[in-house]
Amino acid sequence: MRESFKVNEAEYKIVQQLQRIRNKLNNKEKLTDDDYNFLLPKEDAIALKNSKLREDKLNMENLEYSRKVTLRRNECQIKQLQREIEFKQEQIKNKLSLETHDGFTEKVKPSFFLQNEIDQLSIKIEELEEQNKNIREEMGNVH
Repeated sequence: MRESFKVNEAEYKIVQQLQRIRNKLNNKEKLTDDDYNFLLPKEDAIALKNSKLREDKLNMENLEYSRKVTLRRNECQIKQLQREIEFKQEQIKNKLSLETHDGFTEKVKPSFFLQNEIDQLSIKIEELEEQNKNIREEMGNVH
């Protein structure tokens, strides 16, 4: 048996708002500021909003720091890869391979191996430079 009762318009709006909030929570949706203002006393809603603002600021600072660290690491890795390319190019140029490979009778790495490695290192450098470019663009858009 279903019970029925009468409510005024204000009470109906409150029930509707509570149902919307319950649906958001069930669907794991983010609550809006209006939802928090509805659920919490004014002082608590203000405190919550201030804490959310502080959290957002900290997240931005952490993201900025993470980007700077990634940039420095990528730049260091690019320098290391460039040195490795130079080393391999010198070996090819001087026809004096200092690197060994057990798969060959002379135990010396053939020049085409070195050239292939140079190609791979060049691709890695391009990827890191592209990543750095994107990070710099993101950092520029934030400020």
